[in-house]
Amino acid sequence: MSGLQTTLLGISGEAYGQIGKRVISFTIGLISLASTCTFLLGVSELMFSIIYPYQTFSFCYWPLIIFLIVCPLLWFSGPKELWEVGAVGTFATFLGSYIMAIKAFGVLGGVSNRPLTIITHSAASDGGWSGFFGLVGSSFFLTGPHYIMPTIQRDMAEPQYFTKAIVRGMGIQMLAMFILVIPIWLAFSGPLAEIGYVESVLNAVQAGPVRTVVSVLLLFHFVAVLVMSNNPLFQELEHKFDIPHAFNWKRIVLRTCIFLLEFFIVETFPHFAIVTSLTGGIFLAGLSMVAPIFIHLKLRMMETADDPDEAGISMPDKLVCILSVPAYLLMVAGVIYYANFNIHNGVTVLTVPCYVNATAAHV
Repeated sequence: MSGLQTTLLGISGEAYGQIGKRVISFTIGLISLASTCTFLLGVSELMFSIIYPYQTFSFCYWPLIIFLIVCPLLWFSGPKELWEVGAVGTFATFLGSYIMAIKAFGVLGGVSNRPLTIITHSAASDGGWSGFFGLVGSSFFLTGPHYIMPTIQRDMAEPQYFTKAIVRGMGIQMLAMFILVIPIWLAFSGPLAEIGYVESVLNAVQAGPVRTVVSVLLLFHFVAVLVMSNNPLFQELEHKFDIPHAFNWKRIVLRTCIFLLEFFIVETFPHFAIVTSLTGGIFLAGLSMVAPIFIHLKLRMMETADDPDEAGISMPDKLVCILSVPAYLLMVAGVIYYANFNIHNGVTVLTVPCYVNATAAHV
């Protein structure tokens, strides 16, 4: 297999026809759109957090500043190999996250005082479970498997390596994520239950060296992913509208319009906690955990049907499916519970759009 056939989109069409290809294409486009909005907001949140003591203007200007800086970079071709870019960004995120985890262990062990929060609104309590599931979805998004996906896609073209790739990749992902989630949830469950995502964890900690270092490390990851998160959506639309791959005015117009739409969404909803958890816990997790499994199993069944001498689905493959699918469904149920609980109790931190009232939009 080569070219498009080695991608998740290509082999989904081979396994399930046009319907499967359209479902995967729509999901990838939706994740690209939501991810870019969230990372644009995340970069703005981090810059606001780092420069907060020295700045005199509203948070709402940060998305505009980031938009003006990043937009010209989107006109050029992105990196063909995402692994290196994703690995560097993810390493920075893991490092920053584990600094937060160490801080959380200090709080739990009494070494550090429980941090003061700057939260000004209250929330109905459910014992902290909504905060836990929200953190699970957000952490999956934050430590996202974009650096794992190219390896999984390549190994789907060589079935003998698929099980090893997905078990190792997702095993490391889950281990790292829950080492991060559990101590932070236990130490900061109150703040997490009230807001969530970037601003929840950072605002749960008093301003100081820990908060600044974590913000800078997360910023490396967010900027790296922000530049390339739209690539799948760009490529799909450019293919549909027959826009050449070379640098040209049509590419500039299309990519600018898409990024402008995402900027407008961020300025309309300057708090993205619930959307982040839904994107990470449902769509991104489904695309990276479940879709490759079912596509791989279907292709193996097709090969077995065409060649009676071909070995069937191996026990390791079956075991991966048995373990991964229930884990995904549990995550989906938890994230939906988190979103429903917060919406029902009015804990969405949704205020007026930035273009209506820049001062009141982000509180």
